[in-house]
Amino acid sequence: MKKTLFLLTFVGFSWILFAQNKPTIEFVSIPAGTFTLGSPEDEPERTERETPHQVTISAFEMSAYEITFAQYDQFCEATGRTKPDDEGMGRGTYAPNAWGLYDMYGNVYEWCSDYYGKYNLKELTNPKGPKKGETRIIRGGCWYYGAYYCRSAYRNDDDPAAIYNSLGFRIVRDLTPKQ
Repeated sequence: MKKTLFLLTFVGFSWILFAQNKPTIEFVSIPAGTFTLGSPEDEPERTERETPHQVTISAFEMSAYEITFAQYDQFCEATGRTKPDDEGMGRGTYAPNAWGLYDMYGNVYEWCSDYYGKYNLKELTNPKGPKKGETRIIRGGCWYYGAYYCRSAYRNDDDPAAIYNSLGFRIVRDLTPKQ
């Protein structure tokens, strides 16, 4: 019983500490819409991973910038996790896109929560990758590689335990009402 009580107290303390020292994250709203995911068959250097298909998404919010080292360090401190050995990188290096998202291409690759799998080529609404897998999707290209990797259609995958100074992530908030 004491062990359980201690664990609950520790978890409660971490949550309160995190709430008090929560990193400030600027979010932008992304409207619902339908678009073609993938690339045209005649696009130079296109791969079979880029088969075009229609996707519809519900509105959501996304952090305007990749999560910074300072924000991640705050999260680690507040939750008792070990801070990574990291280096400072640029933020807001490139102009924002039409939705106000900075550095979407060419700063760092960005982790996606989906496991890698072949595209379902049916028209989909809010598609999710496979429930299980060995690698997760990364997108956006990075400063280390050429322009080919910075295309919207380009999609790669990597081991979720991979640590590179060319990988980052953003926070996404679902705006769909809970059922």
